[in-house]
Amino acid sequence: MGVAIPAHAADVLSTLQPGHPGLLFTIVLDQAGVRWAADLGADNYGLRNYFQERTAQGGAHWQMYRTRTEGHNTLTIDAAPQTPLSFPSQVITAKAPLLGFVPGPSNPWAIADLTTSYQAIATDTRTVTRVHRGVRLWPDAQFLVQDEVVSSAPVEIVWNLLTEASVSLSGTAATLSRKGKTMRLEILSPAGARFDTISCHPPDTRTQAQKDSGILAKNPNTNFTKVIVRLPLATANTTLAVRFVPGSTTPAPPAILPLSQWKDDASTSPRYGSSIPVRMGRVDLEIATGRRIELPVPLPAGRHVLVQDGRMRVISVR
Repeated sequence: MGVAIPAHAADVLSTLQPGHPGLLFTIVLDQAGVRWAADLGADNYGLRNYFQERTAQGGAHWQMYRTRTEGHNTLTIDAAPQTPLSFPSQVITAKAPLLGFVPGPSNPWAIADLTTSYQAIATDTRTVTRVHRGVRLWPDAQFLVQDEVVSSAPVEIVWNLLTEASVSLSGTAATLSRKGKTMRLEILSPAGARFDTISCHPPDTRTQAQKDSGILAKNPNTNFTKVIVRLPLATANTTLAVRFVPGSTTPAPPAILPLSQWKDDASTSPRYGSSIPVRMGRVDLEIATGRRIELPVPLPAGRHVLVQDGRMRVISVR
């Protein structure tokens, strides 16, 4: 099985691609030749104001679904109940340093500090004091995304995932089906959280005169489904853990430990809470998507987590 999980863990503004942002720690998941957690990609560059106000929080560029946090596979957090198609966004000047990073072949993992992404700005009333996201892969192919959120007052937390797969929901479980294959998602924490699907299709708000004048519509995200996890109540302290299990396999779920207790047998594992410097080398290895990238050091066959160009990837080395 090959898995590729590029997860931005740098800062939004410095990782901007032309017309498209690098949202912090948004997950993309490929397995068995199927993309289960998708990145929508850039919208039409010909849209009015697409390249305007890109360095201003809430600027015209950040008002489009595909550039906002809502259009990515990460958390949205607000002091008030969140309304689909208008979820709040991350702070665009925020940074997300890696707190832990283990590229071992047995159970690679990484943890990032997203706290500044969700702190209050301007009239924002969020009271977040800590947001950490960890991702981990086990030899039995199950993959865990674990978020820890602490706030000085209750906030509403929504876990977001976009997919082109068909989706079947059953409380704490969701089954994705695509190209004759399946991926099962299970909520392991907290109690009471449930999967749901909501719209990811921004309406066409152009007037007839605008249409006649050639003004383009935003991409409607046809064929995509938005899967979310909602908690039963706003909370000031929670751990939200979702595991991905491919096919019909039924491995026992992992124990949900605090991210500060994640460990690995490798004696070189970095200490949780320290930023991880990354030096790029010239070693060419193949990742699960079939592309080739340069890595810091040669790695043995197996699965590894690595960071390159501000992105974290889980790669399959053969």
